[in-house]
Parts: sequence; structure tokens; C-alpha cells
Amino acid sequence: MRTFFLASLLSLLTASAASADDWAPTSLSATWENDLFGGSDRHYTNGAELALTGRVPKGALSFFLGEDGGEWRLSLAQSIYTPERLDARNLVLDDRPYAGWLRLGLSLSHRSTRWPIASRVGLELGVLGPPSGAEAAQRLFHGSLTGSSPPQGWGHQIPTEVGLRFHYELSYRAWREVILGADWELEPRFACSFGNVTIDASLGARLRVGRLPDAFATAEPPRWSAFVTLGGRVRFVGHDVFLNGSLLRPGGHRVRRRHLVVDLEAGFTIEVLGALALTYSHTLRAPEFVGQDGWDQFGSLSLTWSW
Repeated sequence: MRTFFLASLLSLLTASAASADDWAPTSLSATWENDLFGGSDRHYTNGAELALTGRVPKGALSFFLGEDGGEWRLSLAQSIYTPERLDARNLVLDDRPYAGWLRLGLSLSHRSTRWPIASRVGLELGVLGPPSGAEAAQRLFHGSLTGSSPPQGWGHQIPTEVGLRFHYELSYRAWREVILGADWELEPRFACSFGNVTIDASLGARLRVGRLPDAFATAEPPRWSAFVTLGGRVRFVGHDVFLNGSLLRPGGHRVRRRHLVVDLEAGFTIEVLGALALTYSHTLRAPEFVGQDGWDQFGSLSLTWSW
């Protein structure tokens, strides 16, 4: 199964690169997320993504993008979840189950030329359970790379299932000013998803301060940019397969989710020559299930190369 997903991604990337210049890829990014940045090793324990982004020419896919075109994004990602007690061989009934998800994602994004509004719609398709490779990835990290004791409870992970998720995001630049020589920008955000992986909706906002690129400007972007980001969101959760188990089959280990989850985020971005960007963000997440002890935290490190 993993070979199939990798082969599919390679063929799609090759097709994109070989297509007309108007559809040519323009950037490649790699992202790594891990709770070790927060000094813990539990719950959302690791995430990795490789993504390719390119232009959608004007007039194409006008049913969503209008006549101004937009961007496409193709990604391969893996997410890993574990309980807190990694040394327990027996099922830990009062904590979330072991789980993994390997997936391909395709999305389209659009920025309005009349209003400072950006939107994205996408689809993710992959596999949950043992074929996701989550157990092998975590054992490699814990054993070969860090020398720590490998987790013992992967025999209790969620079962194999095809995972499908649609998602939509909408953001609005409500305010942008120059104060004390720095750009300030405030952006309310809305997002939702549905499928057998997650069903949720969120409202939040993001504040960016520093030397900012203007996403809605038609002029050439600055040669360099550097800024900090502060943000937060409140998420209403209707279903989470990593907590509630499968929508399609009964049974299996499940915990009772919390319907409202708060995320707080802080980070920074440095971009040079309009070609290379480094972003780090740190997330604090409120308890996601009944009985969870305290907030979780994890860091996200991303490197993007544009051409």
C-alpha cells in the first residue's frame, strides 16, 4: 500500500512537471512536526509532509478559481498518534489509541483581486492503521535515531481503513498597517472538514508583525522578509477517528472526545531572496478527550524552496 501511494505521488509530480508552463510547479516544501519540541512524547507525536505547489493559469478551473487563476498543491503526509505510556504492552483504556494515517492530498487555493480574501478547498485520501507505516516510523525514530526505548503498544492501534477527508479554509485580511516601522496584519480565519477521518469546524485569527510580504499585491515581493506570528482558534469536533474510532465499523478502543478544543500558536518566518523560507511554529492544544491530563504542545518546522 505504501509503495502504491509513493508511486502515485511520483507519477503525479512527473505529470505536473511535464505539463504546460502555465501549470508548472513553483515551490517545494518539507514540514516536520513533533512533540519533542515541547519536551514531551505523547498524543500527536509526529507528523511529516512533502508538498509541491504550482500555478493554475487564468481561466482554468473557473468554477472555483474564477478567471484569475490560483494555485494547486500536491502533498504526501503521515501523522502518528500514541498514548502517554509508551512502555505499556497492554491496552491503555484511559488514553487515546495508537494510530497512523498516510495520505495524498490535492488542494486548490484562490486569492480575490477585489477583496483581501483567500480560500482553499482540498481532498485527502489515504490509509489508516498498520499500512500507514506509523509503527515502523516511530520505532525508527525511537530506536535507531534517538536510542530511546521503543513503544510497546502498537499491537493495539486502530485497524486498517481507507481514510477520506474534504477540507475548506477561508481567511480575510481585516487590517494591515505600518506601526513603528513594522508591518502589522490581522487575519480572521474559518476552516472545516468532513469525512470518515474528521468532522469539525473552527474559527480563529492570526496576527503577523515584521517585514511582511503582501499576498494581495501585484508588485514584485520584497527580497527578504522576517516576521513573527501569533494565533489561536476554537475548534468544534463532531468526529475524530483517532479518538472515537471508525465511523464505518463498531468496536475497538475509543475515548470520549471533547467537543470544543482550543489551539494557541506562536512562531516566526524568515525568507531570503524570495526563494528560501524557514518557518517554525509552536502549538499549545487544550485537552482533546475526557480524562486527558493537561494541555499538549508540539513544534512544527518547515522549509520551502521557491523558483
